[in-house]
Amino acid sequence: ANALLVGEFGVAQTKVPLEDVKLVVGNVVNTALALGVAFVLFWEAYCNECRAPAKGCGADGRCRDAHHEVRAHEQLNGFWLIRPDGSFAWPHNYLAAKLAGAS
Repeated sequence: ANALLVGEFGVAQTKVPLEDVKLVVGNVVNTALALGVAFVLFWEAYCNECRAPAKGCGADGRCRDAHHEVRAHEQLNGFWLIRPDGSFAWPHNYLAAKLAGAS
């Protein structure tokens, strides 16, 4: 078995066009599959990278204040499979289709 891992790839979905998201995610996943990579980790399920001046956003750009959750789509960088409102982002749907056997 191949013990290669592609870890923590993703795209700031609120900063780039959807076509760029599709290109990056598709290229990483399809190349990994073609090379027989054992694991590919998408960064991340829920975004924790916020943009100041969002209340609850730390100086390091991380959502660290449990009393002030950053839920506004436009105040987050968009590294997610699931948006703050619970809806699925394009990478989620793409990866789910791949896992279900889509080419």
